[in-house]
Amino acid sequence: MASKGYVVVFGRGPVADDIFKAAQAADYRVVAVKDLRTIEREVAEATIVVEACVADHYRKYEALEAMGRALQPRAVLLADALPATVAECATWSGQPRRCVGYGVVAHLADQKIVELATGAATLDDALEQARTFFSELGHETRKVGDRPGLISGRTIAALANEAAWAVANGVASEGDVDRAMQLGTNYPRGPLAWAREIGPKRVVAILENMRRHEGDAYEPAPLLREIAGSKEPAQR
Repeated sequence: MASKGYVVVFGRGPVADDIFKAAQAADYRVVAVKDLRTIEREVAEATIVVEACVADHYRKYEALEAMGRALQPRAVLLADALPATVAECATWSGQPRRCVGYGVVAHLADQKIVELATGAATLDDALEQARTFFSELGHETRKVGDRPGLISGRTIAALANEAAWAVANGVASEGDVDRAMQLGTNYPRGPLAWAREIGPKRVVAILENMRRHEGDAYEPAPLLREIAGSKEPAQR
């Protein structure tokens, strides 16, 4: 069967790994890139470029800047819109018309719907390319507004953060908070167990995005920073 196109996936972690495997299964020609030094060479031939860089802000900026320099005129750049807004990603890449944000909180297989967001200058055909790509990967899409964390990301991160603050403020232990949410609201898992499954660094990155745009109400709780291995607040 002929390949549907050439996909470059940049990043480390479950989001990058899942998109890479799903694109392979959908008969795309796909390559995983984890080194900034090889981005431009691979992106120059790609029709779909996926940034799944679960890392610090500076590395995300560097990756998007390099991708933007090499992006083909009709290729689409799919940027992880949970740690940064689409407006930021579009500016960093220098490709405001070809940049589409997507939201995958942890594992792609766990999400029936992938949220998509556009910037002020995103072209309709770039959005349609993004919809087609995720449809080929077996997922419905919904267009949402370009707000920090989109919908699923901000909801889950805020819930985990509130639970972590409850622990920090002596309301209950971590285990008791999780059990209370499971028994009281019928959640399949507690919010702190959920945060650990998603990855504490990713949860903190989403919260930092929300804090940067919407204020200190979204300051990550000390417990989340501790289990993420980052006790100091990120630079604003």
